[in-house]
Amino acid sequence: MFQKADIENKYREKNVENSLKIRNQYIEEYNQYLNNSLSTTLLKIKERFLNLKNRLVKELTNDLYQLIKDKINTNYDNYIKFLLELIKKNTYNLDKYQEITFFFNSKDYNYFSKNLDKIQNLFNNSVEIKKNDTEIIGGFKILLIEGRLNYDYSISNLIDKNSTYIEMEFSKIVSDSEIKEIEHKFEDFIRNQKLRITEYLKEYDRI
Repeated sequence: MFQKADIENKYREKNVENSLKIRNQYIEEYNQYLNNSLSTTLLKIKERFLNLKNRLVKELTNDLYQLIKDKINTNYDNYIKFLLELIKKNTYNLDKYQEITFFFNSKDYNYFSKNLDKIQNLFNNSVEIKKNDTEIIGGFKILLIEGRLNYDYSISNLIDKNSTYIEMEFSKIVSDSEIKEIEHKFEDFIRNQKLRITEYLKEYDRI
């Protein structure tokens, strides 16, 4: 009888030990699953947000390019005034060099080749104009031979430098707070799932 009781006691202890192992393994695996789900889902949310952001910024930039092209074509005189004002703002730094070369797109080159005095009158040193190797929407590039310096005042470069404003426009469409709200909701969901495991294990312990 003593042997039988000892065997039953060892068997009971073994069952408790196995039950605890199963219980702990379940907790570990379930929590790992939830943590992985949280990490994966948050990563996907951020990735989708970034893709959406990049796509919208690209579309916004393309629309801006088209808008500028249309405005140049519909009011070319104002565009020329803009170019001359931009050149004038940089006259002091540029006039330190004896050889100043401006590069324009085809249309602007044709205009300034006939009206070179509008640029030359802004400088003491001589000014040369050329066509840019690749066609640009508008604006100009500058080469200073003596200093081996290049300045890029093309429309595309000006847009790139002011990309912060494009980002601001994007923020009006999709705010970071909305993305954060989605993340918080999913984090709450995972947290609730982890709490449910406690209730489930209480039932498990009663068995």
